[in-house]
Amino acid sequence: MLTRPRGSSDVAHDVAEETRRRLDLLLACERDPGLRLWVLRRCAADFEFWRDSFVWASSPELGRAVPYLAWDFQTGAQLAYLGLDGYRDPSGRRQPMIVVKSRETGGSFAMLSAALWEWLFGRSATHVVCSLNEAEVDDARGQFDTSLFGKLRFMIRHLPAWM
Repeated sequence: MLTRPRGSSDVAHDVAEETRRRLDLLLACERDPGLRLWVLRRCAADFEFWRDSFVWASSPELGRAVPYLAWDFQTGAQLAYLGLDGYRDPSGRRQPMIVVKSRETGGSFAMLSAALWEWLFGRSATHVVCSLNEAEVDDARGQFDTSLFGKLRFMIRHLPAWM
């Protein structure tokens, strides 16, 4: 999974800072039920807040779970996928979207995180996820790098229990 540097060329340092920020938010939510409720409402209303606070990715270089830091092109694709880019067809509905991507750009992870947000917060949408290998779909271990379903399981397992 790619991460984007935030303000420096030291990605490991940026990931460490982002990890601390997210853990501080999680601890504050554990201590304060009112804050937790506010955060849940904010997450339901704001995809980018949810993604930038609660989505973790896998990085062989930096460790098993690292904050997912979306590149600008991933954010644009996610917002289009979610219909949050302002474009609707004349009837007001979102357009169906097929994502054609290259390998190792984080495209699958970006689109899966957007679909997960809609699923978690009860938005009405249909997402189709396919796999070439039934055994990988059914593998409860949820290996991050083996299937799209492994990526989804990884994201879900790294969400706080109250979400």
